[in-house]
Amino acid sequence: MQPIELARRALEEDRYEFDRTSTSVYNFLEISDRSLAEREFFLFAKSNGVFCGEAWIEAISEISKIPITMEIMDGDLLTRGRRICRGRGSALRILSIERTLLNEIQHLCGVATQTKEYVSAVLVEWKRLGLPAGQAPGVYHTRKTIPLHRKMQMMAVVAGGGQSHRKDLQERILVKENHKYLIQDLGLSFKDYLEFLKSCGSLKDALIEVESKAEAMLAKKAGCLHLLLDNFSPDQVLDTIEALGRGIEIEISGGLNLKSIAQYVIPGVSRLSVGALTHSVQAIDISLDWTPL
Repeated sequence: MQPIELARRALEEDRYEFDRTSTSVYNFLEISDRSLAEREFFLFAKSNGVFCGEAWIEAISEISKIPITMEIMDGDLLTRGRRICRGRGSALRILSIERTLLNEIQHLCGVATQTKEYVSAVLVEWKRLGLPAGQAPGVYHTRKTIPLHRKMQMMAVVAGGGQSHRKDLQERILVKENHKYLIQDLGLSFKDYLEFLKSCGSLKDALIEVESKAEAMLAKKAGCLHLLLDNFSPDQVLDTIEALGRGIEIEISGGLNLKSIAQYVIPGVSRLSVGALTHSVQAIDISLDWTPL
């Protein structure tokens, strides 16, 4: 879903046009003859991390008609107290969009920050091994994303230095364990399915998940060029890569975390896919503050 459409739905969910609390405060100030001039506000970081949220801020600004100017960009480092953007508008309007504006940014910054940690762990290990610069495995997100928020979460992964996996089911064939189970449960063979993909011209671009060296060798023999080694130990990865030889793109998946990912930084591995980039994230604390113009 595009940011503008998602932002519109999020604001409608919060019924921002019917903010009873802010309206009551606004009416009280008017009765008290207090100044109701436009106010300037800004967002700032209350903790360190990596920023992502430009598209979200622009979408909220467009819908609410509150002008907002960015002061940093996606991928920039956040330090406590760093200002992110500034805007101006009526206090009533600002208060009505505050929580929707902040919630998404905090989550996106959390995704970007966690991705940066994974990417850094991979690069540190690659350098420690003395391997050529620029050839370390990429860190990829998965489809374990919040429904309707995948596009935003993908932006955050890229902002943190990660890579984009397939964005949806249509983009690429990815044969996983449950697909193979269905085939085999109906008395058919995985080998025959690979031959079917080959006959359709789909095998070369397909990503095939394998759960053993034997399955990997079967897929290679059928002509598969992209293998996803699922829940392999580091030793099993090394053994399988040695058996496969060159010419196969290798992706690793299955419970990778910050403690284990360095063990899978292995020559011959191109991609490390990590569901935790999007499904297990600590939000970065972002606040809104303001002053009268």
